[in-house]
Parts: sequence; structure tokens; C-alpha cells
Amino acid sequence: MNRELYHIQQKNSWSCLAACAAMLTGTKMADFEEWCGHDGSEHDPTSSHPEKRRGFFFHEFAGYLAKHKMHCGLCWSSEVGKWDDCFHEGNLSLLSVASRTLPPPNQHVVIWTGEVVLDPREDKPTRLDEYDIKEWWPIIDWRG
Repeated sequence: MNRELYHIQQKNSWSCLAACAAMLTGTKMADFEEWCGHDGSEHDPTSSHPEKRRGFFFHEFAGYLAKHKMHCGLCWSSEVGKWDDCFHEGNLSLLSVASRTLPPPNQHVVIWTGEVVLDPREDKPTRLDEYDIKEWWPIIDWRG
């Protein structure tokens, strides 16, 4: 991917997926929230989030990417195999990683640019080896 991604920080503990959607599409988190019809803050008694927030769902993320002519490839899980071939230079991806701030089973999502990790919780790019990766989702950009 030749586009520059702008690093966006999440505004609360349940908006990492919204921030990643905005980073990948070059839009704002508010645009993603408007498209979803909510900001993720609704109370959900079944949520694993400590504050019982709804957050955002993967189908919302995938639909928003499709609206912007992008696509998530098939998921590769750490339970399935090794990561050796997934993280080469230029391989834009969404990574689901173990959360550093919320208790299990909560996970966090970040962007792998092919060179660095854009973590919506951090204020600067980070290294891939700083994360316990659970799932890898390649991102396909059809915008040309």
C-alpha cells in the first residue's frame, strides 16, 4: 500500500476498532461512528468489557472498509499456525492482540503497516515484537 496512514488515538477503552477503521480508510472516528449509528458506549450486560460497553463489532468494521473499497482477508489465528510469513514489509494488516490494559478475554486491535505498528492507544508507532498477537487480518485495498 502506498498511502500514508495517519495515526489516530482512540478516545476511550472501547474504541480501538473505530480508530483502526478511521486510520485505514483515511477518515475520522466520528465518520465511522456515524456510519455505525452509535459510538460504542451503550451499556451491554453481556460484554466482557469491564465497563460493560458495547464497543464495535467486526461486521461493522468490515462493512465500513467495504464502503471505502477495502476488504479484510481471511483471519489467521495463533491457534492455527505460525506467523512467520504474515508480517513481511508492505503487508498491511489488522492485528488482534492481547490487551495490556483490560483483563482477559479482552483483546485490542492495532494496524501493522508492513513496517511499524500503529496502536490507537499509543502516541507514536511501535514495534511488532511488543505485542502478543492473537489474530491477523490482511487488508486488501481496491482503491488503486
